[in-house]
Amino acid sequence: DRTVVLEGLVPHYLNNAVASLRLSSLPAIGWWRASSREGLVELCTLVDRLVLDVEAPADVWSMIPELSTRTAVSDLRWTRLTRWRELFAQFFDLPEVRDRAAAFSRLSISAGDPHMARLLAGWIVSRLPGGELLEVAIASDPDGAPIRFLQITGADTSLSLQLLPNDVCVESTVSLAGAAPASRVVSTGAQDLAALMNEELRVRSRDKAFEDAVAAAGELRGGLR
Repeated sequence: DRTVVLEGLVPHYLNNAVASLRLSSLPAIGWWRASSREGLVELCTLVDRLVLDVEAPADVWSMIPELSTRTAVSDLRWTRLTRWRELFAQFFDLPEVRDRAAAFSRLSISAGDPHMARLLAGWIVSRLPGGELLEVAIASDPDGAPIRFLQITGADTSLSLQLLPNDVCVESTVSLAGAAPASRVVSTGAQDLAALMNEELRVRSRDKAFEDAVAAAGELRGGLR
C-alpha cells in the first residue's frame, strides 16, 4: 500500500509521473529495475534514495559517480551483502588479525552472481590497507548461490566465510599460524525481498562505502573463472 509501480511509460515522462505522485513533505525511495538508463538521472532529482536492482548492472553502475551527486544511491546486491560484510569486518575485531591487515595477498570468492562477487571483492579491496595489491580470483558456484565462499589469505593467516548447504547459515573461520583454527556458525538473516527493501527504507544517507566498492569492482585485475 506504500508502493507505486510504473510500467509501459515512455521514459521521457517518468520524472513527471513521479513528481505528480510523491508528497514533497515525505521521503521517497526509487527502486530502479529497468534495463534502460533513460530517465535515471532525472529520477534522482525527485527521490531521496535510489535503489538499483538490475540484472546486468554494469551500465548503471558506471553512472553512480554522477547519480550520487544528486541523491543517495544503493543496490539490492549491496543489501544482500550486508551480512557477509558484517562477518568479514568482525574478523578485524581480533588484534592478531588487525595487526596483519596489510599482509594479505590473495582473495578468492565462489559465487553464482558474478556482479555480487565483484561488488564484495571491490568493497574488500577498497577498505583493506594495500587492498589494491590483492590477487583476486572469482569462481562460479555450480549450485548458484549468490555468494558461496570467501577466503582471504596471507603468509600465515587465512580468513574464510562459507555458506553451508542449508543456505541459511555461514561458517566463519580464522586460521593463524601456531594456533588451531577457530570457527563459528551464524545465520545469514532474512534475505527475502521485503526484508531487503525494509533495510533500504531505514537508510537515507549517502553510502560512500558502496560507491567506493563499485569503483574498485570496475578496476579488479581478477575475473570470473
